[in-house]
Amino acid sequence: MTLLKSLSLKSKLILIILMVTMSVLMIGFALEYIYGANKYRKDQLDRVLFCSRLIAGSITSPVLFNDEDGTREVLSQLKSIPNVLSCDVYNENGELFVSYNNSNPKAEVNPYDVNYHYRLEGGKLHLHELLKVKTKTIGVICVRASVVPEISDNYQLLINLLLAFSFLLLVAFIIAIRLQVIISKPIQDLSVFLGEIAEKGDYSRRLTYSKQDEIGTLYHQCNYMLEKLETHNNEQLETQENLKYAKEQAEQSDKLKSAFLANMSHEIRTPMNAIVGFSHLLSGDDISHLKRIEYSKIINTSSESLLNLINDIIDISKIEAGEIKIHHLPCNVNQLLEDLRLFYDKFKQHQNKGRLYIQSVPGVNVAEFVVQTDPHRLNQILTNLIGNALKFTEEGGIEFGYTISEDADFIQFYVKDTGIGIPDDMQQIVFERFQKIEHLHLRVYRGAGLGLAISRSLVELLGGKIWVKSKEGMGSMFYFTIPLTFVQSGKMKEPEANFGELVDWSDKIILIAEDEAVNYQYLKEVLADTQAQILWAKDGVEAVSMCMHHDVHAILMDIKMPRMNGYEAIRQIKRMKKVPIISQTAYAMYEEKKLSFEAGSDDYLTKPIDCRLLYSTLSKYLSNN
Repeated sequence: MTLLKSLSLKSKLILIILMVTMSVLMIGFALEYIYGANKYRKDQLDRVLFCSRLIAGSITSPVLFNDEDGTREVLSQLKSIPNVLSCDVYNENGELFVSYNNSNPKAEVNPYDVNYHYRLEGGKLHLHELLKVKTKTIGVICVRASVVPEISDNYQLLINLLLAFSFLLLVAFIIAIRLQVIISKPIQDLSVFLGEIAEKGDYSRRLTYSKQDEIGTLYHQCNYMLEKLETHNNEQLETQENLKYAKEQAEQSDKLKSAFLANMSHEIRTPMNAIVGFSHLLSGDDISHLKRIEYSKIINTSSESLLNLINDIIDISKIEAGEIKIHHLPCNVNQLLEDLRLFYDKFKQHQNKGRLYIQSVPGVNVAEFVVQTDPHRLNQILTNLIGNALKFTEEGGIEFGYTISEDADFIQFYVKDTGIGIPDDMQQIVFERFQKIEHLHLRVYRGAGLGLAISRSLVELLGGKIWVKSKEGMGSMFYFTIPLTFVQSGKMKEPEANFGELVDWSDKIILIAEDEAVNYQYLKEVLADTQAQILWAKDGVEAVSMCMHHDVHAILMDIKMPRMNGYEAIRQIKRMKKVPIISQTAYAMYEEKKLSFEAGSDDYLTKPIDCRLLYSTLSKYLSNN
């Protein structure tokens, strides 16, 4: 059994076929031998019976007349039947009359007492045939004959059967060799195929087999397994690539984080140093009026620089959180370009770059070229690009403008400078967060490295794209596109209130809910010229109490306060009376604004609060300004 288990599938199939064939042949030949022996016995029996009847008919007369010689002559004819062993003839008295080939003719019993015609015993036939004349019995013939083949005949039969058996077994062996190929060859091919797959790891290969049998099912299942393995392998490769990419991104983020923290420390400390330093100088008693004006300008400029930095950080956070919303409004593009030119024409003086030229080139020469887009975000993009161009340009100047595409489906803006330029290997990454090129030059240029990243995201939100062309030392040219949608009417809506307009809110009561005394003092000073009555609540509880005892016309509500925050105070006040509430918070994220409106706030301001925006917002709710 162990040897059988160790044989190959080919050998097992051949052995099985031969064993089955051998078993069938042995059973068949055994049946044939038995059938032949039985047939031989029957033929011999029929032959002896027939001959005995003939002899009985022939010897009736000699026996009747006691003619022994005539009887022996008739019996001598039995020589032609070799399987007849002996024949005895008895007269009517039961006495032996004539005997043929019998060495012991004496009967063991009276032949007339035998009650059978013939019987078989040990391969011998014992026959008793009565001799009758009409109805009278005159004698008995007792014949003994062999019905078993001779040994020589058996040998010949066995030899014939063995030769036939050997021949058929050989034929079966040849057929088995040919038949086993049908089964073993596909399985051998499958084994080789799977071995190659395991060695090379190529799971994209497939098996082909046209027959719809069990082997075909096996091939189909192997193909199905390979599909699963290929999918799993691809997923693993993708996961590995993702992990590798995530690792690289994490390492890059770690480097960017370190660079960002170092850069932020520098960018925050620089304006803070100016603010703190010149604030101390302003507190001196012997400082001149001109110096006070100069120091105040420096403090204002540094404050705006710090605020711009904070706004950039907030914007990039909003972009990553998907909280930037695009508001499509009419935008006078030519007026926007002219405003930017006027602003940077003055701003370059503060940067000690008065020799540089600032030029705007409108693509459409009409006073009011109005399109549908987000004016605030378009202005922010251009401001970032022009501000960058001014920062990196020492000689020459800056030109910005736009052109209309031939099919008039988009506007292409550009900002061109004659600055330091960008190396080829840096042009693909300048739009990434915290990427700066100052390390390539001896001079250090301030900035957080966020402006271009913000600009790219805003351009994509507007439905366009942005790119740069530059040569190091020869300047840069930034391009970006936005979809072009014309507005039929070029009339722009004027602001409701302007900072500096004279307003009289002497009949109004404004409640300022603010826990920081400095913030309250600032708002009080800003609103001093309006003649409005100002109330101060230091937390949410005091704000609710004052609303219960005063006829307040507007509320400036801080969100983060002790005892009761601004959200709860807004809800309680709105349940008591209808009064406009303007939320104010140092948190500029979208979620903060959303929660304020859900609490019941009517408007929202972000700290630090711009005076003009404060006046404009309050004027919407204090109608008789």
